[in-house]
Amino acid sequence: MGIRQIQEFAGHASIRSTARYLDTDLNYKRRILDQFGPPHYVASSMEPERSGSTGYILDWLKDL
Repeated sequence: MGIRQIQEFAGHASIRSTARYLDTDLNYKRRILDQFGPPHYVASSMEPERSGSTGYILDWLKDL
């Protein structure tokens, strides 16, 4: 999916509104998930399987 399709899907009038999310770093994503994500006791089918390493979520987010 290209940036124009994402722009249309999100309903952004300007491509700049969409482009600002392209440079979001992994630490920012982690802070947002910690702040607004589901409680830790809620299981999700979207959540990666635990691989035993503490960075499994970060590895999963890199693949998004």
